[in-house]
Amino acid sequence: VRTPLDELILQVCLLYEQRRDEVNARLKSSGGENKSAFPPGANPLKFLSMTPTPPQEKSLVQSCRHLLEVDALKVVNYGDTEVESDLLYRLTPIGYHCSRLPMDAKLAKTLSIGCILGVLDSALRIAASLSSTNR
Repeated sequence: VRTPLDELILQVCLLYEQRRDEVNARLKSSGGENKSAFPPGANPLKFLSMTPTPPQEKSLVQSCRHLLEVDALKVVNYGDTEVESDLLYRLTPIGYHCSRLPMDAKLAKTLSIGCILGVLDSALRIAASLSSTNR
């Protein structure tokens, strides 16, 4: 089973956010210092490069750029260098909703914004026409 890289990167960032929140809640409830050892963002390129059959770095960078264009991700830290594989990313509020929907990030953003603006019917028609294979 192959998963689109955009969706995979969103899932990696979502898992990072959930794990960070769990650790911070545990530290807060135990009365410990609220300073966690988590970095300010996730590095999906580094994480996915450690998989048994990693995607090409060029493809990962391209997917991250696409998600930045859609405003699903934001760069929070440039790391030690300005090499793209060292960038740390966080989900934006739209990115959070996109990560929960099993579709392309552009379509998920269209539906999310359509729902917020109260024009979900029109947004559904647009998303359906964009995702149609019989163009």
